[in-house]
Amino acid sequence: MIRRHDLVVVSALEPGVAFEMLIQVVGELKKVIPDIRLILIGSGSKEKALKKSVIDQGLGKHIIFKGSLSHTEMFRVTTKCGIGIAFYDVADPNHFRYFSDPMKVRDYLASGLPVIVSGNSAIGEELVTHSAGRVVAINEGELRRTIKHMLLNKKAYEAMRKNAINLAEATDAEKTLSKLLTQNTI
Repeated sequence: MIRRHDLVVVSALEPGVAFEMLIQVVGELKKVIPDIRLILIGSGSKEKALKKSVIDQGLGKHIIFKGSLSHTEMFRVTTKCGIGIAFYDVADPNHFRYFSDPMKVRDYLASGLPVIVSGNSAIGEELVTHSAGRVVAINEGELRRTIKHMLLNKKAYEAMRKNAINLAEATDAEKTLSKLLTQNTI
């Protein structure tokens, strides 16, 4: 069963990802979406502080820490979620992440998840072009509005989910490589 109101982040719990902002937004959105949850897959140096923050804010049933999982275990979780999130604290144009094509976004799409991403990556353009997700500024208000719209507008959500699956199928590595290799034969 898919829990449409489950958000998921697959990441090391390290600086660079806006975990505190995500937790704050979930805390606010639970007032209008009582079953909203943020699933965090990963571990790292910020884990202890994040867990304390979640407890201090009374968000224990809304923020779930799964720890580090194998790729197979991760897919068992992500395929049951509603939205994948790749949201960073900063968009430093000197950092590789600014222009990268994050594998986690491809994993989210393969899980059938519409994606919310920040930054200036090529994958963001693809998400928008194929209506499979949204690119947002590193801003709490914009993030909150985007999540709220995606979760409360069932018809738009279902269309984005379908588009996410179609984009994952179209960009499947094996299909892409096969196509490129057959086009470039000598």
